[in-house]
Formats: sequence, C-alpha cells, structure tokens
Amino acid sequence: MNDKEDFLPDGGFVSMTNKSRSEAYRKYIECYERFYSEQDGFQSLDIKTDKFYKEEIKNKLAITCDPISSIQKYSSRKVYRGYVMNFSATKDQIKIIEDTAEITRTAYNIFISSAIENYLKDKSLNVISVRSLLKSNYDLFGAIDSSILAIESSRALRCMAGRIKQNKGTMPKFRKQNSKKSFTISARNDCVRFNLDSVFVNKIGNLSIKQHRKDIPDDFKIEMATINISRTESYTVTLFGYFYKNIPIKPLTKFLGLDYSSSCFYVDDTGKRGEMPHFFRLHEDKLRKLNKEISRKVNGSANYKKTLLKYNKLQEKIHRSRKDWQEKEALRIARNYDVVCVEDLSMRNMRKFKNLGKSTSDNSWAEFVYKLKYKIEERGGVLIIADRFFASTKTCSYCRSPIPSITLDDRIITCPFCNKTFDRDINAARNLKEYAKRELNKHFRGARGSFEA
Repeated sequence: MNDKEDFLPDGGFVSMTNKSRSEAYRKYIECYERFYSEQDGFQSLDIKTDKFYKEEIKNKLAITCDPISSIQKYSSRKVYRGYVMNFSATKDQIKIIEDTAEITRTAYNIFISSAIENYLKDKSLNVISVRSLLKSNYDLFGAIDSSILAIESSRALRCMAGRIKQNKGTMPKFRKQNSKKSFTISARNDCVRFNLDSVFVNKIGNLSIKQHRKDIPDDFKIEMATINISRTESYTVTLFGYFYKNIPIKPLTKFLGLDYSSSCFYVDDTGKRGEMPHFFRLHEDKLRKLNKEISRKVNGSANYKKTLLKYNKLQEKIHRSRKDWQEKEALRIARNYDVVCVEDLSMRNMRKFKNLGKSTSDNSWAEFVYKLKYKIEERGGVLIIADRFFASTKTCSYCRSPIPSITLDDRIITCPFCNKTFDRDINAARNLKEYAKRELNKHFRGARGSFEA
C-alpha cells in the first residue's frame, strides 16, 4: 500500500506513514467499539447484535506483522435467522402434531398454575420441574419430546417474571382450547434435521416441505423448530438457527430521517411519503360482512366453521400483504442508506387516541423498525432510535429554535424566530437526520472526521 493512500474511504487520514496509519486505525477501532458497546443516546432492539460488533472488533485488532495489509473490508458475524416453510404430512403425523400441541398447552397451564401458587405462597419465582411433571403423569407427557416441556417451563417462568416486573397486579392467563396451537422443540441430539425437501422432527418423522427459499446458507445450524397450526388449517414449520455472514465495513455517508405518520406510514427528510396501503381498511367492509354471517350461524355447525374459515383466511391475507410490503420497503431503505434515524414511540399509547387507533394498529410500525434494523445492520449500516423525549416536531430544522404551542391539527408550521414555513412531518424528519449526525459525532469523534450537522 502506498504511504499516502487513504485506507479509510471517508478521507479521515491522509498523508500518513504506515506506523501513524496503524495507530490511527487502532483509534478508529476503539471508537467503533465504544459506539456499539455504550449505546448512549439511542436504544437497541436486539441485544445479541451488539455482541456481533464486539466480535468484529476483536477480529480487527488481531493484526499481524503488517497491520495495513491485514485490514479487511468485510467482517464475519454470527447472524440469527428464522425460516418459515409450509409442509404436508400424513394423517397419522397430523394427529401426532395436534396431540402434541394439546399436551403442550396442558403442560404450560400446569407450569403457570405452579408459578402462581409458589408466588402467592412465599413470593418465590419458580415452577414445577420437568422431572416432577413427567413423574406425575408419564403416560401423557412422556409421549412428547422432553425439550418441549423444558421450553414451555422457561416461557411460563418468563411470563410470570414479566408480570411481577411490570407490576400489573394481575396473574398470567391460561391457554384456552381455541388458542393458538403450536409447540417448539430443541434441535439438540439431532432432534430436528433439515434436508432439501423434508424436515425430520423427533417423534413425528419426516415432513415434506415446500421449499421456496433459495437463500438458506449451507452452514445454517438449526437450534430449534416451531410447528404451528394456523386458524386457516395450514401447517408451517419455522427453523431457528444461525450462520456466519460477511458484513461489509463501509463509511457512513448516506443519512435518512424517518418520521412516523398514521396516514402515510412515514415521511422522510426529503419529503417523500411511505404511502403504505391500509390493508385492514381495504378489507374492512368484507370483514364486517363475514362477522355478521358468523354471528347468525349456530355455534359449532358446519356453516359456522365454513364461514369462520373464510374470515380467518381474509385476516391472514391482510397480515401477509402488510408483511410483504414492509419487507420490501425496509430492504429498499437498507440498500440505499447507511444511517437511518427513527423515533422511539409508544404505539400502545398512540392506539388510545380516538381517531388514530385503527390506523396505528394497521401500520405495525414496531414490526417495520425491527425489520429495518437487522436489514441495515447486515449491510454495515446503523439504525439509531432517537430518545422518546427528543422534540423533533417542536424544533425548527432551520434555526434550531423551539416552537411553542403545536397541536395535532397544525400540519403547516411557521417558525416565529426565522419566519420559515414548513410541513411538520418533514421538519421532524430533518431534525431526526441531524440528531443521527450529532450522535455519530459523539462516538466517532477524532476517528472519522466529522459528519456535517
């Protein structure tokens, strides 16, 4: 490498010798590690992802005798992923799956009952052990894999701990017979094996899958699998696991601020609007009609089940249409931008507004942020979540002065200090973009120059 060649693409270090360049590179790595370990100024949606950045730093600091020649443009990280596939099974396998789901529901209710009993007795947080449960009724619970019971035990314990931590004053609810039918099995000891056209599950056998995913890596290692029986009478298996992926190390140059909007999903700092179709409202009339038909049928009759199946299929269509649009939009943003900043919003509180509840639920903003986070980080970018009390709307994006007395009806705002007139959503998106630059300047100070703010 030439002594005057710049190894950091953003132009932070120019005209350096090999020794000074290696020292500057170490300083850059230290700032990079501090940025992903401290997480000051924004929240992280996935704790595991931060560990992957730390593994990347450790690999970077393992410099050989020539520190400049050992610099890589990619870093291998451990990526967790879940793949959902439909499968077909024989009548005997379907009966085993349905029986396993029912036994799992019974076991979960027993775990919840023991957790509530122990908490009310001596305020302790524990459940009945899996071994004691098997001894009590081995003919019933011995028919399923023991890892299913262990997973349900931990779920019941986490549910009880969450209720105590949130101090809701109510106990966890039991699973009813008409609730979601599913169970999760661990892949230890080859209990779950994946082939090109089938998935083997212990005590169930080989399930013929409809393989439509062509991007499953060869080194994908399965940790657990979840079999779900949907309300539309379809069967799916979700394989959870991890693989190692090369994440590019690139300069952070393209910034984007996204402000949530109930009417058009989001508004960015350039004025572009998301324009996500309101899938629930598009099918609302048909859902209302089917609801009326269900209410007029005899509960449990053949016509009742047939109409209920139509209603569930329409609900599933709405869910899948929304998910497909969000996946494509998150992928488009992740490919075109390096840093994206969004607000930390309490969607539960926003749903309480009289005129915004249905649109807020239909948008599923939290799901979109989760998709955007892992997609942009897999491409070497960063998602920054601004502080919940950051006044993005009540701050002028031109003079940075606070704007008093703004209501939800005020869509066009005039700053009383600089007399600029602007759209409130575009103004908030611009402020989020500048917020991202300020946060990166704090963590990358002196290592990568400065981001224009």
